[in-house]
Amino acid sequence: MKPPKPAAQMTVAELAAYIDHSVLKPDFTPDDIRREVAAGIAYGCRTVCINPASIGIAGPLCADTSTGVCVVVDFPFGCSTTPSRVAQTRDVLDAGVDEVDIVANYGRIRGGDLHSVEDDLRAVIDPATPLASRSRSSSRPTRSPSRISGTRPRPPSPPAPTSSSPRPASTPAPTSTRRQVRPTTWSPS
Repeated sequence: MKPPKPAAQMTVAELAAYIDHSVLKPDFTPDDIRREVAAGIAYGCRTVCINPASIGIAGPLCADTSTGVCVVVDFPFGCSTTPSRVAQTRDVLDAGVDEVDIVANYGRIRGGDLHSVEDDLRAVIDPATPLASRSRSSSRPTRSPSRISGTRPRPPSPPAPTSSSPRPASTPAPTSTRRQVRPTTWSPS
């Protein structure tokens, strides 16, 4: 999403709508998480970015606000197995979060194993694809508490591509799936 004007010309409120407020410190207590989520809401940040264990705290606080809940998958290293990352992605989506940020395996990227990285990211992103393809306006609607409670059913995943259908070499692998916007893409260059 490209802002309509440079950041230097935006008001604090306009700029905050493009910011994910990070609440990721592993030593945050529940009170610390509540305080930081409240700060993100007060500033009008686009999302508060949290660890999966904080969904139950952040979700109710963000309900009925313009601030969404973003959860990191396999943060900070991206070194878990693909099935583990897929399970974590499905778990956070079932909780009704607004955005999922997925960490790529940096060691494999540095080692040049880009096909492995791409296959892993595609598998992890697959559970969220139906949600990412929904289009939304640039202004975030107010969300109801049921969006975070996990009561909303998740649409079924599309069929997985078969190994007999090769990917074009120019197709980049996405690194992040966002319900509000199109998935961003990753390129090794």
